[in-house]
Amino acid sequence: MCAWLGASGCFFNPQVKDGDAAATGATSSMDASDTSEPTIGDPCGGDSCVCGDMVCGKQESMMSCPQDCAEPSCGNGAKEAGEPCDDGNQVDTDACTNACTLAACGDGIVWSGEEECDDGPDNGPGKPCNAACAANACGDGNLGPGETCDDGNDDETDDCASCQFATCGDGAVWAGHEVCDDGNAVDTDECTNACESATCGDGAVWADQEACDDGNMVDTDDCTNACELPVCGDGIVHDGVEECDDGNRVDEDGCTNECLGQTCGNNVVEGGETCDGTDLDDKNCSDFDSYGGGFLTCDATCMSFDVSNCCKANGATCGSGVECCSGNCPLLNGLKCAD
Repeated sequence: MCAWLGASGCFFNPQVKDGDAAATGATSSMDASDTSEPTIGDPCGGDSCVCGDMVCGKQESMMSCPQDCAEPSCGNGAKEAGEPCDDGNQVDTDACTNACTLAACGDGIVWSGEEECDDGPDNGPGKPCNAACAANACGDGNLGPGETCDDGNDDETDDCASCQFATCGDGAVWAGHEVCDDGNAVDTDECTNACESATCGDGAVWADQEACDDGNMVDTDDCTNACELPVCGDGIVHDGVEECDDGNRVDEDGCTNECLGQTCGNNVVEGGETCDGTDLDDKNCSDFDSYGGGFLTCDATCMSFDVSNCCKANGATCGSGVECCSGNCPLLNGLKCAD
């Protein structure tokens, strides 16, 4: 021990209790022939409690050979009574803290290389740092700050996506509940705000795909069941706007190209009409019986021709013996030769 003290530059003049210089070999609990290590922390009493006597008393620490025989303290590098550890440094984040306690989760000090975080009593579920001193993160199975759920997996299609309860509009398609989810609030794209694929009849006008969408199955209103605006000629009678709509461009078939129904007197032969006003279906008096001239007309019902203004061409004569319809037979009392 003396050799060790000499090598350390720690030479002491043994002092007696009253401070007087003591001769070599003065009273001590350890003489020159005793090569045993000093016992740290052993109590001493009387004259044996002398600084420099190679016996570490209750108030002495010999580990660093202090000349003032300072009492034990944390940070001197010596593990002394009451200290679980003492590494003699000022690093608070290693295995031995600056309070000479062993680093542990929950002590409020982040143990470098061993802990991600340590908020002391604030560690635990729902906190930024969990009970294992690991930072709470989405997918770790622990409910952390800002999380409404944490199922411990990275499946974005179940009821917990990105640690939030699945809902329409979160951008993740919830299997079995959503057809699509584009994560936006645009109701006119290919995925509606109800997380359904856009389709005619859903009540939302699909941009660039539909002209209208009234969300019903009424085909005769302002939007057809094909999500198109009604027009004359589409084959659908637009209520209150069209009288008919036969879906063709034939103007004389009972429904005009303006989607007007059959009307006697509009000079258009349509539907079941035989003739209509000036429209005689390209017929004249000579197309009927033995009439050879005169004027063919259409009766007021548009269902038959009126030949009352036609005249016979069968050789019948009138007063002068000239054939009727020759143009030389005057009308008599409103009658013609043909009568």
